[in-house]
Formats: sequence, C-alpha cells, structure tokens
Amino acid sequence: MNGNGNYSTGYECKSRGERTIATFLDSVKIKYNYEPGILIKDRGYNRIYYPDFGLPKYDVFIEYFGIENDPVYDDRPRHKLKTFKENDIDVIPVFPATLRGKYQDYILNELHRNVTGRMSELERTINNYSVHRIAPPVFKFSWYGSRSGKY
Repeated sequence: MNGNGNYSTGYECKSRGERTIATFLDSVKIKYNYEPGILIKDRGYNRIYYPDFGLPKYDVFIEYFGIENDPVYDDRPRHKLKTFKENDIDVIPVFPATLRGKYQDYILNELHRNVTGRMSELERTINNYSVHRIAPPVFKFSWYGSRSGKY
C-alpha cells in the first residue's frame, strides 16, 4: 500500500475484505483490475457486472461476498455464481469465512485449478486436431477414371 491509502495498482478498495485480497495479490505480484465491467447475460438481459478483481493474465475474476448470515443477501452470491457459470466466466468466490482461514492458499489453488483446467481443454483440442491432421480419416470411394482419359 502506498502513502495515500491506495494499493500499488492505484485502486482504493471498498471493504476490509477487498483490501485483504488486494494486499495479497500485490504481495504475490498478480496484476489485477479493480471492479472491471463485464457484459453478461442475466435472466435473458444483457447486463454489466462488476466483479471485484479481474486477473487479465489468467482470464479469471475474484468476487468477494462480504456479508454473512443475512437471508436477503444469501441469495445474491448463489445467483451471481450461477450467472457467471452460465456465461462461461471463471470466478473465484471469496467469503468472510474464507479470509478467516488460509485464504492465500485457497486463492492460489483455485487460480491454478482454473488455469490448468483450461490448459487441459486446450491440450485435448490440440491432440484431437493433431490426430486428424496426421492420420486423416480414410474415405472409401469408387474409381471412375481420370480426367486425362487414360483409364
């Protein structure tokens, strides 16, 4: 954190939990955007969501759900996480209980899981493509002659 209360990325966080996450991301030198706007389909409408942290290098977001034990708020995280999943957006959810534990390990492990999952999908795609390129399917056909008229 620098002298004016902003973090090294220049963002001022809205909550203690977000500051904790920002401090950690800064400490491990993971660059992020604070509350980047993303277009998302929600209940049939295009909306702009502002997840708390966007990690552009990893194409993953971190969303901090900072209110506990509030029945009205409890539906919000479920809906947001469902909407992110429906839109194929990778999000690491963080709750106050997460921050009371080994949240650093949790965030890094979830980030690793997201990135390696995408890499595995890419490897499968490459392998499937390579197999077809190296050994294309054999088509059976009937020989009807050639254009040269020799056969």
